[in-house]
Amino acid sequence: MTRINKYELVTEIAMLCDELDACRRELEDLRRGADARTAPGGGGGLDVIDLMCLNAGRMKIFNDCTHNCRTVHAWRDEDTGEINATSFEESRENAFRRCPDSMSKRDFFEYFDADFRAKYEEDRARAVDAEAIKVKEGEDD
Repeated sequence: MTRINKYELVTEIAMLCDELDACRRELEDLRRGADARTAPGGGGGLDVIDLMCLNAGRMKIFNDCTHNCRTVHAWRDEDTGEINATSFEESRENAFRRCPDSMSKRDFFEYFDADFRAKYEEDRARAVDAEAIKVKEGEDD
């Protein structure tokens, strides 16, 4: 166990208090910035309606440029009995159809990474559940 003296303890506490104050100021600045961007007539920022329209356009681009079919398949490994699924990268590649002319495929993948991951996780859960049911039914026979 390492012991510290009173001076080091007081110094550490003072540094932590300073860091806490800095974090609180940064949080307040971020809140003010978010409020200014979402307030109607916020002066140069985006209001709620602008954000809603941008989000709708973003979703439309993603949906127009990807396949809606399931791109994740699950199977049972005969040796281990474990249920495996298509990798994220393979699923993303299979879901991709095209990208807008103004973007490269790499840019498209980076920009829509969260959307691809959300779709993958949803499809993967469905595929694994379906395979688990098939395995369970096979064991019951």
